[in-house]
Amino acid sequence: MKALTYVRVFLCFVLCPSLLWYTDCMNSFVETFDLNVKKELFRLGVDFSLHKRIGVAVSGGADSISLLTSLVHVIPNDVTIYVITVNHNLRKKEETEGDAEFVQDYCRKLNVLCERIDIPRGAIEKDSQQQNIGIEAAARNVRYRFFSDFAKKYDMSHVCLAHNKNDQIETVVMRFLHGSGAESLSGIPSKRDMYIRPLLDISRDEIEEYLKLQNISFCTDKTNFETVMYRNCIRNTIMPILNKEVCGWQKSVLALSGKMRDDESVLHGMAHEAFENSCTVKDCQVVMKYGLFCQKSRAIQRRMMYMAFLAIQAGNRIPYRLVSDVMEHALHHHSLWKEEACGVCIQCDGTDIFVQKQKKIATERGFFVKIEQVGTYKAGSFVFDVDIKDGQICLAAKEDSFLDGSSVQFENLDFPFAIRTRQPGDEIKNSSGTYTPVAKILSDWKCGEKKDFIPVVQRLAVAQQDLICIWGEASGFKNWIVKDLK
Repeated sequence: MKALTYVRVFLCFVLCPSLLWYTDCMNSFVETFDLNVKKELFRLGVDFSLHKRIGVAVSGGADSISLLTSLVHVIPNDVTIYVITVNHNLRKKEETEGDAEFVQDYCRKLNVLCERIDIPRGAIEKDSQQQNIGIEAAARNVRYRFFSDFAKKYDMSHVCLAHNKNDQIETVVMRFLHGSGAESLSGIPSKRDMYIRPLLDISRDEIEEYLKLQNISFCTDKTNFETVMYRNCIRNTIMPILNKEVCGWQKSVLALSGKMRDDESVLHGMAHEAFENSCTVKDCQVVMKYGLFCQKSRAIQRRMMYMAFLAIQAGNRIPYRLVSDVMEHALHHHSLWKEEACGVCIQCDGTDIFVQKQKKIATERGFFVKIEQVGTYKAGSFVFDVDIKDGQICLAAKEDSFLDGSSVQFENLDFPFAIRTRQPGDEIKNSSGTYTPVAKILSDWKCGEKKDFIPVVQRLAVAQQDLICIWGEASGFKNWIVKDLK
C-alpha cells in the first residue's frame, strides 16, 4: 500500500509538471501561429472595422485547413467567414467528392458557411484542349473564375488563399529552371487584387504541427507524391537533394525572390509609364510607337511586350523567343518585319508596331473527345467505334478521305481516355523510355497539312495523363503505339 502511495506521489511531482509544460508549449505554438496570421492579415490591408466579410478557398489539404482554422481563431465575431471549395473532378470520383465532403463537414463543425462547386467531369480537359494549355493551368483558370464569382456574390473585399513558404520556394526554383526573368523570380505575391496569402511566411512543417497539436485531420492528394508533374518533381526529388547537399539554400532562394521583387517593382513602374506614353489599345489591338520602343532598354521593351499581350488577352503562354526576335528588330532598327507565334501576330510598318491575335482559319477537324464507355463517336472528319474485345479496349476509326479505316487494340487501357488532335508541346514515350515530341514524329512521317488533325490517344484514368498512341493509320500513315502501359 505504501509503495502505491509513493508511485502516486512520484506521478504528481514528476509527470504532472511535464504534462503542464507540454500543454503550455502546445498552446504557445498555436497562439504564435494564429498571431502571425493575424499580423499578416493587417499587413495585407484587411481592416476588420471596415471589412465584415472575408472569403477563404479550402481544398481540404493541410494548408487550407490550417488557414481556415486560424481565421476562425483570429477574426472577430462580427466578421463573417465564407468558404468556397472546388471539386475539379480530375481524380477518381470517390477521392474528389470525398475531399469536398470533408471540407463541408469541417465547415459545419466550425459553423462556417461553405459553398461547394462541382465542375462537370471532362470540362477541364476540354478547356485544356481548346486553349492549348496544360490540365493544371486549365484547372487554375476555371478555379479562379469561380473564386471571382464567389467574391462578387457575397460582396467580399478579400479572398484568402493558402499558399505557404514551401510553395514559394518551389515556385521560384521552378521559374529559375525555366529561365524566367525578375518578374517571375519575384515568386508568389502575398497580395494581388482581392487575393491575399496570409501563410506565405509559414512553412509546411509548421502548418502540420499546428494541426497535429489540435488533433485536426486533413485530406492528402495522392497525386502530390507522383513526380510526373513538374512541381511534384521539384518537391519530391530535387528539393530533398538540395536539403542534403546545400546548407541554407532555402533562405538564399527566398532572399533572391525578395531582391527580384524589389527590382521588379521599379522596372514594372518604368515599363508601365512607357507603355502608357507610347501605346494605344483599341479593338483587341495594341499600336505601339516604334521609335519610342527602340529608345527603351531591353528590360523595358520586354515588359512592354508582355503588357501588350495582356491587353489583347492573348491567353496562351507566349515564348520568350517571339519577344527576343522583336527586340532584335528594334536593336537593328529594321523598318518592316512580322513575327508570329502561339496565336499572336506582331508586325511593324516602320512607324508603328501592331500587336494582335492571329486570325484563325475556321476548321471542323480539330477535336477532343472524352471516351467513358463503349459506343460510336463523331469528331471532325472521323467516326470512332469503341468496343471491348478479349477484355481489352479496341478502337476503330474511319475518315472521310480514307475509307478503309484503321483499328487498334490496347492492353491495360482503362476508361476514361481521350481521342484528340495534337497540342503544342505534346510528347510520347519511345522504345528507350524517353520522350519524343509528337510534332517531330509527324514531320518525319511527312504528314504535311494533315499533321494537325491526326488523332492521338491520351489516358485520363492516371495522374500523368500521358499519350499512348499516335493513330496515323486513321489517315493513311503508320501508328506509334506505347506498348508498356502501367
